[in-house]
Amino acid sequence: MYINDNVFTAIIIFFVVALALFATQIVAKFRLWSFNESVFKTNKKTMLNFLIFFIAFIIFSLIVLILVQVEVIIVGEFATNKEGIRINVDDTKYNIIRSKESILSFLFLISAIFPALMTIYYLTQIKVHQEITNKELLEFAKIVTINFEEAEKSYYILRTGKRGSIGHNVVFDKYISVSEFFANFNKKLMYKRIIKKTISFVLCQPNKLPTFDQDNNIKNIVMVYLITAVKVINKSIKEKITLDDLAKHLLGITF
Repeated sequence: MYINDNVFTAIIIFFVVALALFATQIVAKFRLWSFNESVFKTNKKTMLNFLIFFIAFIIFSLIVLILVQVEVIIVGEFATNKEGIRINVDDTKYNIIRSKESILSFLFLISAIFPALMTIYYLTQIKVHQEITNKELLEFAKIVTINFEEAEKSYYILRTGKRGSIGHNVVFDKYISVSEFFANFNKKLMYKRIIKKTISFVLCQPNKLPTFDQDNNIKNIVMVYLITAVKVINKSIKEKITLDDLAKHLLGITF
């Protein structure tokens, strides 16, 4: 397989940069969870899912590296001597190990290995510190008074760009309303999606938390947002959902 030198370089650099930017945000999130000791069971599952994703890229990059080494993938123009051996323009034997395509392929492999190792580290080091049972959520809903407008409009700032120079406000009502996409064909998936996204939102530390009349701890804050999520989703779907139904799906996600 012959590939243009510039095309191969552009593809590999794209994958390396994209993986680096993506992995930086993901690992930073894992570090934040570890620092705050606010990990639910769903967060451990999220880490496992990302580990599988990074391993898939390791396998893909390893295949690319091997194909380059055995010259199944040949990058750029080349010449051969009388014996059919690939040579440089000065008639010296082409050193595939020191070639540009080998270095780029190896860089691609490293860019996939590093986030996988970091994910394994946090996956093994972080323990589940928090859980919410269905009974706890339903009892909490009966006694708590929540400022729902504050909850719906609360946000955290997602930093992107060089050194986090660009900030984007992630507002809860818009963030959680994406889950309603599953309402028409898979309610179970929708409930699980709501729970996972709500926990993720809270652990990203919203700038201004809604006011409510119970203890201000991680577990209670998550339950406040779960109750709010039901109200947000019900604003835009015909077949309304209930907190009771949502609570039934906490098993396996938070405990």
